Amino acid sequence: MALASAFQCREGQAIEWPLLRWSHSGNVDSEMRPEAAKVFRPSLPRLAELGAVEKIGKRRGPRYLLPRSLYAEIGKKGTYTRKRGLDCETNKELLLRHLRDAGAEGSPMGELVQVLPQLSRPQVKTLLAELRAEGRARAEGERSLGRWFAGADASLDGKGS
Repeated sequence: MALASAFQCREGQAIEWPLLRWSHSGNVDSEMRPEAAKVFRPSLPRLAELGAVEKIGKRRGPRYLLPRSLYAEIGKKGTYTRKRGLDCETNKELLLRHLRDAGAEGSPMGELVQVLPQLSRPQVKTLLAELRAEGRARAEGERSLGRWFAGADASLDGKGS
């Protein structure tokens, strides 16, 4: 399905979408026609400033998503929310909930990666490191024998997996 011929951005300017097509992915990069990728990809940061697309992620390789208002226009607000994903704090809370449910048995890294399948193992490790720094999680043991628990570090030298 083709997008509307123009989109009203935050600054009131109409932005033409002649080379984009609507797909179920909702991610601008993945729905670009090959010929459009060369034209639009360098412009995505500016389009994000204008409100024509939304930037997700701040570090390497940010993703760009069509704006919520466009999804609302076509009656797909839920799709927008799913494509946008969960924020960092929500992901941490999901990990903590799993650690609390695991109780005294703790949870190996493999289980924690299953809690957030959309994230890579290093991304889950980063979230766990942040929880540890906040005193909300602790690791005991090392490597494959390591387990994560809810609560503050008993010893600051525990490495975890």
